[in-house]
Amino acid sequence: MAAIHTAGPEFAERHARLDVPEPGAPIMVAGDAAALEQLFLNILLNAAQALDDGGAAALEVEEAERQVSVRIRDDGQGIPAE
Repeated sequence: MAAIHTAGPEFAERHARLDVPEPGAPIMVAGDAAALEQLFLNILLNAAQALDDGGAAALEVEEAERQVSVRIRDDGQGIPAE
């Protein structure tokens, strides 16, 4: 996924780690490929920017029947409650 490669320098700048699952068989989804790529890039960059120096984020992908779940978790501070 190009978004992972593109976001890599942002993680490296923060000495942060992005854990990505081993590539398996491609998962096909219906949708606008460019829009999905931009969506994942935005979320990954947001995760990287939320991390403290040396932090970590993880990408998780789960396929079940006709659905795909993608989770991006980070150990950043999160959004403050208002």
